[in-house]
Amino acid sequence: MRTDADAVVSRAAGRFYRRRFAGVTANQSGTIRIPTHVNVATQRRDPLSMLNWTEQMLRMRREVPEIGWGTFVVVRTGTPEALAIRYDWRNNAVLFIHNPAPLPGEVILARCGGLA
Repeated sequence: MRTDADAVVSRAAGRFYRRRFAGVTANQSGTIRIPTHVNVATQRRDPLSMLNWTEQMLRMRREVPEIGWGTFVVVRTGTPEALAIRYDWRNNAVLFIHNPAPLPGEVILARCGGLA
């Protein structure tokens, strides 16, 4: 349901900027393309949608407070294809290992410095 606050926010750019496109960047053709219809039900079913991605990130921040509140350090893995990040908060630690390479890889944690 749309509230009066939503209406104020959606009109704010046009109200405060008197130039073309109300301060919003246009594409090369000089036009702005704004989606006129977004189906939330379709977005929820699509695992790659921006809605699902945002919900997953918010859920992770709530479930793993070390990410949102803690400090982080990049941990050496000894493997150039792997990125390891350790988050610490309130005497708790979480280690994430990312492999952006197209092939599966292996990291031996005993060789990862900074885990103590």
